[in-house]
Amino acid sequence: MYVLIVLLILVIIFIGYISGVVIYGLTLVRKRPIEALYNEISKEEDYAGIDMIPKKLIQYIVQMEDENFYEHKGYDISAIKRAFKRNLHAKKTMYGGSTISQQVAKNLYLSFKKSYSRKLAELVITLYMEKRLRKDDILSLYINTSYFGMGLYGVSHAALFYFNTGLEDLSNNQMFLITCMLSAPTKGNPVTYPDAFVRIRDIRLSCLLEAGKIDIEEYNNILAGQKDCIDEKLRLKDEFCSNYSRDIPIYNYRFGLHRDYSKVTIP
Repeated sequence: MYVLIVLLILVIIFIGYISGVVIYGLTLVRKRPIEALYNEISKEEDYAGIDMIPKKLIQYIVQMEDENFYEHKGYDISAIKRAFKRNLHAKKTMYGGSTISQQVAKNLYLSFKKSYSRKLAELVITLYMEKRLRKDDILSLYINTSYFGMGLYGVSHAALFYFNTGLEDLSNNQMFLITCMLSAPTKGNPVTYPDAFVRIRDIRLSCLLEAGKIDIEEYNNILAGQKDCIDEKLRLKDEFCSNYSRDIPIYNYRFGLHRDYSKVTIP
């Protein structure tokens, strides 16, 4: 009897915990509806709509970040299972298994801190968002609000800082390199950790080749284009980026809820 009572109490606590996180996620999107947030962000001067982003860059991002983006409903069960197994093996929360949609939910509403509570709130917001925005709008939000290291949010800023060019003038090599920055914008940043970045680049490139996403000619062209990876003169004279913290921000202050509610965090 005692064991049953304890189990019942644990179940009630668990249900209460899950309910609390779900209510938290719904509260965030009700306070600041995703449609209104999209309209606000898309009016930013440096915002690049989906029709302004090179198709090759979109292709690289979807292939490397979430190849089933246009098919799933915001979450990928197989990716979540893989992440869960990796976390169990590592004995800490290192992998999230997030889709592009989930990363947008995190960028706009939540902390960057990895935890299962955040993942659940993230999923709630993602499901809400998938019903209210087109896939192309979600993808453009991702490309415009993601962190590219060195204090840079959004692909327009990344193109200007790293290559001193606009999106329309990026080469295929540069578009591939920008995409690689998404996976490790701080510890794999090409400015501060060039060796780590090259390792990431090589792994991503090999994966695309093995999966048949690119042919050997494209593979060799990207591999040969590394010397033009970073505009050295631009980097050295940019005081803001040179002095910016090398740690990833706890919150995305530029976009989303935490500009106004920076102390809000999930349970």
